[in-house]
Amino acid sequence: MEIIQGLTGTAFETGYSILESRGSAIVGMSLGNSYFNRPTIDELLYFCATSFCSLSVMIPDLPAEHTYKALGYSAEQAQRKARLGGNTLRNHCQGEVQLYDNISIFDWQRDVESHGEYCHQLETLRLLYNSNPNFKENVQSATAGVVQRKLKKERKIEDAIEEGIHYLLKELAFLSVAPSVLGVERIGYVYHQQWKIYEDFVDGKFNGIKRNDLGFIIVNSV
Repeated sequence: MEIIQGLTGTAFETGYSILESRGSAIVGMSLGNSYFNRPTIDELLYFCATSFCSLSVMIPDLPAEHTYKALGYSAEQAQRKARLGGNTLRNHCQGEVQLYDNISIFDWQRDVESHGEYCHQLETLRLLYNSNPNFKENVQSATAGVVQRKLKKERKIEDAIEEGIHYLLKELAFLSVAPSVLGVERIGYVYHQQWKIYEDFVDGKFNGIKRNDLGFIIVNSV
């Protein structure tokens, strides 16, 4: 694994600082993404467990139901696919989790859905989505980039976006409150590619609030 160096912006500056000080991190794993196979997950978790003092694995299985429904699956099908996808990722993680005592896996329903700060932040982001055209446009654009590649033929892109935006808002809401949830001053988000809307959110481009407690570290296979 290698860290992509030289990226600019508040999120990356904070991320590099967290990495240098061996702080706390969250590694995000996306359901249905072929990148997250067993060998890659083993390598990624080994790298992160030995680079940070504590590591939490984020598997957004419940939010992923919105993505599957956006693609055209029924609510029952979406729930099943999200559950199976989440279980697959959790199973892939178990080997490294058992090896290192500084890795934990979030259970979205138990650890996130019922958390008061998360619920408040999610509502705040929904209000921002409905009141800020720039944020709304960016959320819709990011969502379209995900769903349009696998959209069922009978599904309209406008309907898909309207459903799919809830996944992004929920993931962003959780990361926004993650330092408080985990009881740390700063948290670094680890992923294998850039996420522009998260970078802009941390920079305060949508609400004018710059977040120096949220970092971003791009880690990719060599």
